[in-house]
Amino acid sequence: MFLSGEPAAGLVRRARADQWTGSARQPFTSPIVLATYRRYAETPAGKGIASKPQGQQEPLYYTLDTEKFIETMRRGQTWDSLGVRGFGAANGNRVLAQTSNICDSNSGATYLILLAFLENGRQVPVVDPRPAGAPAGPPGLSAAQVLANRIKPLVAAQGFPSSDLSESYANQAEGDKPIVVIYEHRYLAMQLRAKAQSGQPDLDRVLLYPKDNILTKPQFLALKPEAERLGELITFDPDLQRRAMELGFGVATPRGARKAHGCTTSSANRG
Repeated sequence: MFLSGEPAAGLVRRARADQWTGSARQPFTSPIVLATYRRYAETPAGKGIASKPQGQQEPLYYTLDTEKFIETMRRGQTWDSLGVRGFGAANGNRVLAQTSNICDSNSGATYLILLAFLENGRQVPVVDPRPAGAPAGPPGLSAAQVLANRIKPLVAAQGFPSSDLSESYANQAEGDKPIVVIYEHRYLAMQLRAKAQSGQPDLDRVLLYPKDNILTKPQFLALKPEAERLGELITFDPDLQRRAMELGFGVATPRGARKAHGCTTSSANRG
């Protein structure tokens, strides 16, 4: 079974604790990124909310000052008020990042974690101290509830979430969802397809890498003894590692294993 991240894998492992004796492997990595279009990256870059690599006029990635971006969302600024008209577009929608459903999507939940972490001063909310002599019971989470109420408007403003943002990003017009939260490997795979078809990447579609980034680690759980062999192949086989990199993943090769050669991901070679 392939799970999209460590939290989902942990839920499965706990649910099957009485019967699961297999191994858990993390063969790939892929950070959460904000996929957008060049004019929607240049607009925040012109306001100091994002920045491009030195010396590059048309880069495929920008660095996003996440805290400034959150403040822009909190003020309810629109793309027009931020200045997107100066880059040849008109868009009166609010500046925000569209996510898939945070209740059942690892990428959406990971973005929510990033918002919460920054909104809470880079601290994890703690459980309320139990008063002396109080009876045992569920822990108090008042600090987490206060934080949830603070970040709720940043998520609720997008309306009903979409199911597959990577597909809409690849196929729909840019004004529909100017910024979407996806996995980096989805973008890299799209760019590899574009280069194979035309000989060059899609220069209009670019990434915003949050300055405060979160790396997701998909996990493979061997639920049956015969699945152990598949887990070993995915983790150690150089040809499968190379194929994973062709699909945009970073390869987390365990110590002592042979690494695949001849292919690199942009996250390791952004400069």
